[in-house]
Amino acid sequence: MKIYDYNKSLGQKVVTCSRFIANGLNKKFKELNCPLTFEQWRLMNCLNHQEGISQNHLADIVDRDYTTVSRLLSTLIKSNMIRRVADANDKRTNLVFLTEEGRGVLDHLANVHVQVFLDEMVRDIPDQDIEVFSSVLDRIILKLES
Repeated sequence: MKIYDYNKSLGQKVVTCSRFIANGLNKKFKELNCPLTFEQWRLMNCLNHQEGISQNHLADIVDRDYTTVSRLLSTLIKSNMIRRVADANDKRTNLVFLTEEGRGVLDHLANVHVQVFLDEMVRDIPDQDIEVFSSVLDRIILKLES
């Protein structure tokens, strides 16, 4: 039987990597005088792939509580990045959409600055290693989702 070692744990390494990526992107956004944080950018990316979803569904996707997501969305509304619309079938539910301005900011960040940041992060790692790593992560995620 293996003895658990926190410092060698796959979970600890994935969490640390995720934190470094989030912090690095926050730093990059600040350097660019971008009005977004990493958390706001994550929400907008989700909306870019699945617009018109409820705040509750969005909170589930990003694994954050409803209150946190609501606060982040309120800030994005003030910045004209997103808009909330009451659901025609249930007035208690808000559906969330990107604005044209939000879509433009997101496209520019994703296609230029974020991609450069991510490319630099793996610059010295062979493509085949990246593919294997990504595949293994996909399999772990699939196993944990079921």
